Amino acid sequence: MCGRISQWDVNKIEREYKPWRKEIPGQQKIFNPRYNLAPSQQALVKTKEGLELMRWGLVPSWSKTFSTTFSTINAKAETIETSKLYGRLLKSHRCLIPINAFYEWQVVDSKHKQPYLIKLKKRDNFALAGLYSSWYDEKDKEHRSFTIITTRPNAFMAKIHDRMPRILEKDQEKPWLEEEDVNYKMFFADQFPSSQMESYVVSTLVNSPKNNSETIITKVE
Repeated sequence: MCGRISQWDVNKIEREYKPWRKEIPGQQKIFNPRYNLAPSQQALVKTKEGLELMRWGLVPSWSKTFSTTFSTINAKAETIETSKLYGRLLKSHRCLIPINAFYEWQVVDSKHKQPYLIKLKKRDNFALAGLYSSWYDEKDKEHRSFTIITTRPNAFMAKIHDRMPRILEKDQEKPWLEEEDVNYKMFFADQFPSSQMESYVVSTLVNSPKNNSETIITKVE
């Protein structure tokens, strides 16, 4: 599972994943650094059309309201092709979720979980593989939402949790966005290298989505 991400260095993310989607100008002016971004909140997402803000938690196009009655924040890579919800989006609705880090909780005992911040050693920001969907209201206004694809953990993440988001190598980002025919079985079987990842313990302040400050990403000694 991937249930919390960080997009705090907005300027670097903008520079690397620009341009912004032309149909929705002005969004870049309303997005502030998010140190503790949670499901149902707006996140920066990159599609073939450009960078934009989307709701985290994919809302199917056939939903009666722009909400869901079940969790759609993650899509399992192992079943994504056969999924009625996600399978139809694989052809033309792939996206990137550029982040600075993500969080995961390691079980300490039956009552306690320790939060970790996970990031890359040599890249300030990186992208997760995702899918997005468009939903239209009664005025035919488009609302977009996304899900993050998860896979089995590599050796590094297995020490913390039994799932991890699908992190993309830099040279995989463009093919994920633009190639029409992607060999998904091979793509998702390719685990991100453990040697490129690092983590450290952070405060339990991250447990509440209400907390959003630089303190969230501070290492706890």
